[in-house]
Amino acid sequence: MAFEGRHPDDLAFPRQWARTRSGTLGVARTFTVSPDGGRVVFLRTKTGDDPVTCLWVLDVASGTEACRYDRREHGDGSAQLTEAERARRERMRERAQGVTSYACDRDVTRAVFVDGGQLCLLELGNGSLTTVPTEGVPDDPRLSPDGSQVAYVIDGALFVQGVDGGRRLELASDPDPDVHWGLADFIAAEELDRKRGFWWSPDGSRIAAARVDERPVQTWWISEPSDPAAEPRRVRYPRAGTANALEVISRDQRTAQVLTADEDGATRQARELRDEGWLDLVDGSPAWLDGALVSTVDTDDTHRLRIGDEVVTPPGLQIPSVIAAGDGFVWFHAFDDPIEGHVFRVAPGGDPQRVTSELGVHTGAVGGPTLVLVARTPDRVAPSVSVVRADGSQIELTDVSEPSLVDPMPTYAELGANRLRAVLFVPHGREPDRPVPVLLRPYGGPHGRQVLRWRGMYREHQWFADRLGIAVLTIDGRGTPGGVAWEKAVHRDFSVTLEDQIDGLHAAAERWPFLDLDHVAIRGWSFGGELAGFAVLKRPDVFHAAIAGAPVTDQCLYDTAYTERYLGDPSADAAAYERGSLISLVPTASPHRSLLLIHGFADDNVFVANTLQLSATLLANGYHHELVLLPNSSHIGGMEELSVAEDLVELDFLRRAFALPEP
Repeated sequence: MAFEGRHPDDLAFPRQWARTRSGTLGVARTFTVSPDGGRVVFLRTKTGDDPVTCLWVLDVASGTEACRYDRREHGDGSAQLTEAERARRERMRERAQGVTSYACDRDVTRAVFVDGGQLCLLELGNGSLTTVPTEGVPDDPRLSPDGSQVAYVIDGALFVQGVDGGRRLELASDPDPDVHWGLADFIAAEELDRKRGFWWSPDGSRIAAARVDERPVQTWWISEPSDPAAEPRRVRYPRAGTANALEVISRDQRTAQVLTADEDGATRQARELRDEGWLDLVDGSPAWLDGALVSTVDTDDTHRLRIGDEVVTPPGLQIPSVIAAGDGFVWFHAFDDPIEGHVFRVAPGGDPQRVTSELGVHTGAVGGPTLVLVARTPDRVAPSVSVVRADGSQIELTDVSEPSLVDPMPTYAELGANRLRAVLFVPHGREPDRPVPVLLRPYGGPHGRQVLRWRGMYREHQWFADRLGIAVLTIDGRGTPGGVAWEKAVHRDFSVTLEDQIDGLHAAAERWPFLDLDHVAIRGWSFGGELAGFAVLKRPDVFHAAIAGAPVTDQCLYDTAYTERYLGDPSADAAAYERGSLISLVPTASPHRSLLLIHGFADDNVFVANTLQLSATLLANGYHHELVLLPNSSHIGGMEELSVAEDLVELDFLRRAFALPEP
């Protein structure tokens, strides 16, 4: 039996966390609302540990939910994923199986998706299914507005054909396999939040498509050393300072253009965007509202919404994304308190109206008079999904997620002169009557808020506190989402992120004297892993142990769009890259601090070379450390047993680092 001899309480929650895909299974997601508000299409698994996602339809009038597609009821349900689809799922952080994406016609009467390598056409009203024959496995199929045609990509070529299986028309292709049409490149999907590569015109007569030329982009290889017979996988990875696929944004990301296209394909500039630091591209914009351009602008230390030339949101209300524009309103997500998030709407010339009132983090989707609201609140672990009808009455979508084995009990605080938002967890929610070790659990970087007023965010935090008898502290510092100046404090220098963790830790110890500053560890993944490495290598006087998961250890090994956005061109500002390098810190680091490095071989976002190069440098400088390399594991993790094992490795490492007794 796997993990034989382990204490049952060590295993119970990690197994549930892995089996339920971090608690996401069984919760409705990925909503489409019909323009008349009569139907809501969504994805959900049938139980809280079922990894196969099904496609569902809610009849808004009756409140009836119906499963319209379950792969297990159609054929053998085998997964045939193209490399492009694998990449899309990785960019989306998608860990489920079955239907993980779909596209509808304008009236939301039909949906298309790919399952088992086949292009499926589903009639949403009665659930009838047909297979559209294609010559190969298609990527990203999308229906024309009237639902009579479907466009898709096969091997980098863009095609369109009738849904009745009529003649297939090739719209665009290139003989070079590194030039592809209709799919988002790595930079667009990973860093610019654009997951699509083609779009139908409203009348269905034309398609706008991206042509991506990756020939200038550097070739890297991903191998699986645990399987010597497996061929390495070839990828185009645009590391900092090298060529990347072009976008309609300048390389330094200080200038971008919003373009309109005429019928003959000629483009005209509708607006130019500029920023002295970098532009934050807001998901969902630009858009159109009754002929007026919907966009965002940074003024008064605020990401603000603009309709035409009118700024329609006030200073202090930060706009992270636009939901929809239509029927006289722009719907958007916004916050004035960085630990919350709400759904708003605004009409030209009017004041913004906040639609959600309950404390927490709310997201939404809209169609006609019907609104779908997803609420993540302080009093619930699982998200709740409500469908609001035109008359204000609500339908609660079914939640079949597993009840959590851990009950998070967060205590929120504002720490230090910078009012750093923080959340603390103590064993079983009871303040200790003696000093206890402290584990910091940050992300700490751009676009990643970790301190949110939602209990479900913190199941792992509470588990570590309960199992180890320690305090777990998470702090959001400068660089994380907030006001413009707050976010751009990391311009050319990530070191402020570590400064804020230290300042927050010391302020927390003043507030909670039971925090033992002689026993401090830090754990993080991705940017958080990088931050953990910095902490133990640069400030061993504060941090006594670190777990660095999938860290960027040399900024020149990460991608152009992310790294150059914050640190600039490495050929023009090498000092910024040197300051951001963990490897450069090793020769002067104290070798008497515990460090655990974890990385997956299949990571195509932060390549395992980052950790291997750091490990080699640590060895060469006599720095003892622990190294865990995960086979067949990407940036978002691997199979269930591997996920459980990773949690146990971290638990055991912290027990040793803090000299804690075995259970």
